Amino acid sequence: MKAIVTAPGIRLKSSSVETTMFDRLVANVTTHFDRANHDARIFRDEGRIFVEAEETEMPAVVETLMTIPGIKAIMPCVETDRSLEAIEQAIPGVIEGIEAETFGIDAKRVGEHDLGSREIEQTIGAVVEDLTDWDVDLDDPDCRIRIEARYEKAFIYTDRFEGVGGLPIHPENRVVVPLRDRLDCFAAYLLMKRGCEVTPVVLDNEQEGLEEAIQSLQQYQPALKLLTLSAESWQDAVTSALEHVDAEAVGLGVCVDDLPMDEDWNLDVPVLTPVSGHTEAQALDGYTAMLHPDF
Repeated sequence: MKAIVTAPGIRLKSSSVETTMFDRLVANVTTHFDRANHDARIFRDEGRIFVEAEETEMPAVVETLMTIPGIKAIMPCVETDRSLEAIEQAIPGVIEGIEAETFGIDAKRVGEHDLGSREIEQTIGAVVEDLTDWDVDLDDPDCRIRIEARYEKAFIYTDRFEGVGGLPIHPENRVVVPLRDRLDCFAAYLLMKRGCEVTPVVLDNEQEGLEEAIQSLQQYQPALKLLTLSAESWQDAVTSALEHVDAEAVGLGVCVDDLPMDEDWNLDVPVLTPVSGHTEAQALDGYTAMLHPDF
């Protein structure tokens, strides 16, 4: 079984950068799959990014994909050839077991096709009406059936699962984040979404209460390793960490309520404040969602 994967952050780049970022996304997905023992693969075909796995394993694979920065959405799909007859034959299996009272059809085409999107929608809509007692609702249906006719193939799906979004984490974008409080933990998460490989730092006498946050961060960056240091101050710890991991920047959980910053870290690298566009209440809500994502 296949699932379509969307990664819009990749497609905004130039062709050469897009290729590099796609390769990085594949490497990251492979790392996540290895960690979860998934027998699945990610690849490109027909102008789309796909993941392929056994049907019984796909739900677990989708849950893993939802934690990978760079992936915006995942849509498990049925694949057929692009002919209208083949799409019609696939529809009973697509809607089997779905409980609904209303439905809508969305079709789109990529490449040269004999049929228009409207004709596909009308024909498949008639098929669904014959198979069910559902009413048509194009605005807010209980079941929306999406059909993508792409070059020589067609992909049909009804479910869309939201992912983390952002950009793929790249190991060359190393950032140190001192975990002083929940805002710093949320900053680490936002930096991951911006493609940064985060190294969280804690003082050896201030680790209590961070276990859940660290475990949550590890689901987004499996290779994440906590750096525990003995230092007289957070500034000393961060300075030491920068040398230890050869990082290019420091991330701090400073929200808009705390700007401008009173403290001067006196660092030779950029200080990133990804939480600065949030109020403290918004940031804490984001922190809670990071800990307990709606999978």
